[in-house]
Amino acid sequence: MLHRKPFVILFVAVVVALPLAGCSSSPDPGTGTPPATGVASGGSSSGTSAGVDPEVQKLLALDPAEQEAQLAALTSGIERELMTSSGLEATLGGPAAADKAFAAVTSVMVTRAATYRGSPTFGRYGAGVPRADEVSLGGLMFAGWMVAGLGAQGIVESTNDAKPGAPGTETKKDGPATVELTASAGTAGLDTSFTATVDGVTGALHVKVDIAPCPDATGTFTSKILLEASATSAGGRTGSNMSQQIDVVGRVGDDAELAGYDVTTRSQAAKFASSKGSYVDVTNRTSWVGGQVTAASRIVNRAGGSATSEQAQQWANAGTLTEALVNHYALEATEKAWKSGRCVDLQVTTDPAKRSGLKPSAAVTITAAPKSKIDGKPAGGTVTAALTGGSSIDPSGSAVPADATFAYVAPTETGKAATVTFESRSKRGIGKAAVSFDTKSVGYFVRPTNGGSITVQRFGSHSGLNFAALTPIDVCDVTGAFTLTGPLGTTQTFTPTGNGRGTTAYSTNGTGIPMSGKGSYTIDVAGGKLTTTVKGTIRFPGQTVGFTGTQVFALDAPQGTCQ
Repeated sequence: MLHRKPFVILFVAVVVALPLAGCSSSPDPGTGTPPATGVASGGSSSGTSAGVDPEVQKLLALDPAEQEAQLAALTSGIERELMTSSGLEATLGGPAAADKAFAAVTSVMVTRAATYRGSPTFGRYGAGVPRADEVSLGGLMFAGWMVAGLGAQGIVESTNDAKPGAPGTETKKDGPATVELTASAGTAGLDTSFTATVDGVTGALHVKVDIAPCPDATGTFTSKILLEASATSAGGRTGSNMSQQIDVVGRVGDDAELAGYDVTTRSQAAKFASSKGSYVDVTNRTSWVGGQVTAASRIVNRAGGSATSEQAQQWANAGTLTEALVNHYALEATEKAWKSGRCVDLQVTTDPAKRSGLKPSAAVTITAAPKSKIDGKPAGGTVTAALTGGSSIDPSGSAVPADATFAYVAPTETGKAATVTFESRSKRGIGKAAVSFDTKSVGYFVRPTNGGSITVQRFGSHSGLNFAALTPIDVCDVTGAFTLTGPLGTTQTFTPTGNGRGTTAYSTNGTGIPMSGKGSYTIDVAGGKLTTTVKGTIRFPGQTVGFTGTQVFALDAPQGTCQ
């Protein structure tokens, strides 16, 4: 589920992109226009490579609300101006017709985008949640804000329980709109697009997000965001378009905290009339370390046709604001993912394996081994343990190099319980685990019931019975090995394998009809029962047949021998 604040997250960038898409309609490079002050051209950075562009510094210093306001104002003007400068306004019949068409097509786009509010509305990705308020930025830009409901936090948080392996994919088709979501432990993706044609104007939007929230062995994680949109005449020969590619490469430290990241944003804009027009191609690069900008630059890769230096400056500023808003929320979602346990499996084993019914002050050795859920390799880093309850864990609260070993001592009294929680930290993220121990009595009066069944080959099935004639007894520790016996040489053994499970073997001489079988059992302490599944043979005179059966034993209070 998306939270209210992050609703304007990842695709606030769409407010830049909506009226423009791709540069497929751009003319061949010609004589470029001079770049604006503060924006370098020809691939050279404005300012030194180790410095921060002053204009970038000023924009990044704004609080998020002011950044949003400036981006809204900047791109609102660009949208409508491009209709004029591209010739689309003239094609439509003048300013009044263009205003009407612009309002109509954006209204349709906003209505369509409104269907994507909240989290995705199908499959394992959760249920849609309407917003309590609406953010009105006007026109196509508002549609971009709506699409933000399928943004970074939504796709990452709603897939944090995704299992390792190949990404699963779900696609939803709703009229002209298509949404495709992909998820695995190591990826979260969104690909959505829709179009609308009203009063001679076609608006189109395409957003593709690929986030790899789990760092690799070097602590590196990535995200890629592609934004494409356009506003064109119905015939598609006059209008404007833009594409924006945002690439993030981040770094996680040994403490599983964000160490820094680099962002490259390339914005390509074009306006065209009958396939002729102008274009601007700008790249923004920003580096962050420890929450501070250490380098920032903007360059004009290409500019031609009637593009002006002012337009180059506008795109550069828009790229800076987009980076600031996009990456704040995209990184927040990614960081939550690698800290949630999504990326690291903290495997905890105990020696002895038994954890319930321990003797008071029993000693247990615990090993905590963090493994990557992505490639299964050791995650390294450190593990910290904390104890709730009695008696002690050593070391406690101190980071121990992985794979980590801890010494646990059970409560000193009978009937007590304790839980040890573990947290691992490394460049691969945070792993979490917990194990519980107790010194509670696990003694029960094990009594056969008629809750079982048996199916005998060629003789059919029978239920409401226990196929074994066994005598109920007190078993002072059902987590250990024990044996039940009965008349006619009947014996059934129970051998634990751990965690309330085990294997069982049954045999009886019968009255000249031997019967034997093997299987497994589970103990349901809360339900007060032990259930078996057994498969074996019955040797009748002259023939042997197979059988399968289940048994249910009640776990009642001990009759006295376990007191």
